[in-house]
Amino acid sequence: MQASAVYASLNRIIAQLRSLPEVYAVIVAGRDGMVVGADSSKRLEPRMVAAMAASIVGTSEMAVEELGIGRFLEVMIDSDDCSFIGIGAGDDAILVALVKRDVNAGSVLLKMRESAKETEAFLLSGEGRELLDGLHGRAQR
Repeated sequence: MQASAVYASLNRIIAQLRSLPEVYAVIVAGRDGMVVGADSSKRLEPRMVAAMAASIVGTSEMAVEELGIGRFLEVMIDSDDCSFIGIGAGDDAILVALVKRDVNAGSVLLKMRESAKETEAFLLSGEGRELLDGLHGRAQR
């Protein structure tokens, strides 16, 4: 399958989340911190956000597990400018959104959870595996 068609499937998922007026940026990052896909209206370096997201979400997941307080759902960091929301999208990826401050984060979280499930399903598909293998320079399976 052509790379553009593979990216089209992932870009559709990203665009749906990015279309929310509260959302400034959406980044799908690999668990290793590599950018899988991104859409941003802010001047952000997706590679930097992806690397930080992998660290933040990975550490948060580990903390939840070590504390024995259930299953990790998401992490939110608030700043003066916006909120960072990170959620796992399966074993291979993290979904990140930068969201306007002082909005109903609940509605964004609901959409992010749906998008994370869609992203996970896509990355488990043949197209998704092809995309991840290409990003990591592995021979296609």
